[in-house]
Amino acid sequence: MDWLVLTLVAFVCFTLVFFVQQRQFARQVVQMPYHLKPAALSPAQTTLLLQLQHEFGERMLILSHTRASQVVGIHALPRRSHWFHAINKLAPLHFDHLLCRRDDARPLCAIRLQEQPVVDDDLLLELCKTIGLPLVDLRADELEQYGYVRQRVTTALQSGAVPNEPPP
Repeated sequence: MDWLVLTLVAFVCFTLVFFVQQRQFARQVVQMPYHLKPAALSPAQTTLLLQLQHEFGERMLILSHTRASQVVGIHALPRRSHWFHAINKLAPLHFDHLLCRRDDARPLCAIRLQEQPVVDDDLLLELCKTIGLPLVDLRADELEQYGYVRQRVTTALQSGAVPNEPPP
């Protein structure tokens, strides 16, 4: 008899928990827990984008916050595990801005804005050297020097390589 009462109480408790969870999950906030952020780009990225549009906007297409996997392809590798390793290394990488040809959207120059010091940034630099895409590294404090930004990007577009020298 005690087992029957204990089983009934347990069944009622599990049923109540089940219905409460179902009721909570039916709410819109739980099913779609997303909201629109106030701005897609940080203030420094927005400043850089406006500078790039002013200088190169008529001649080139400017893409913002582009994932490296959208631009970089992976060669066929003999083992699937090596391919997955390459995909996983590529997944977190992105370019803050990408200058492309207007007619076919072929990438010409990548721009990375370093708002805070980057510890492990060698992978993106090595990747860009491997695929032959010039990478311009800019710090947030360099954005105030409009001529310097224009000179760095123009140098990258003309020569395909940008010297890593501090601004004058």
